[in-house]
Amino acid sequence: MTKTYDVDVEKMAKEKFPDHSPERLAAVIAQAAKLGKAMPEGGGLAVFDVPQIGALLAVADRDVLEAEKLKGHSPFTEAQTEKMRDILDTFTKRGVKPVNDNPGERRNNFHKKYGEAAYQEAKKITGSTDDVRVAGRNPWKGNKAVKRALKGERDLPDTEFNRVFNADRIPLPPKPPKVKVKGGPMSMTELGALYKSDPAAARALAAANGLKI
Repeated sequence: MTKTYDVDVEKMAKEKFPDHSPERLAAVIAQAAKLGKAMPEGGGLAVFDVPQIGALLAVADRDVLEAEKLKGHSPFTEAQTEKMRDILDTFTKRGVKPVNDNPGERRNNFHKKYGEAAYQEAKKITGSTDDVRVAGRNPWKGNKAVKRALKGERDLPDTEFNRVFNADRIPLPPKPPKVKVKGGPMSMTELGALYKSDPAAARALAAANGLKI
């Protein structure tokens, strides 16, 4: 008879991966169960003890991460991305340079949110000092993966201030529609440029594609 264990896998996964979103945790647990069924013991996770389940969860987490990478998703969790953004908004010029802002308050808020150890680590990786008026460096400059992750959320209003200091968090303007013509698509901007140089040709091209100038 196969021995079964009473293990709270969901609780165990949350403790093992505290930064994972609920969706990511569910995907990891499902993959771990799949791996468990494929092993000689079979029967899912119930037939494994705590150390074995821990090992299966670790392998499952790597599997889920690799699958996300293949799909083009960010290799960072939501919590990791938020923390990186908070570091940039607190210790680099994004948190020091804005006019009428309080960089000291930003640091206090970061300390309350993440604790002393994370605060000191953020200071270290940005090269920041105790002088809150001096901006540190971006520790992820040139890291394309981080750049893509940080640009994942464009949730700030399109204001003059945000265009200067938070350009990566304001929505991108919609791309102009393409007009299909011989030789490839042409944007409405290009069609407008053609209109300036040759109005007749632009009107004819637009009319052929059901458009009006």
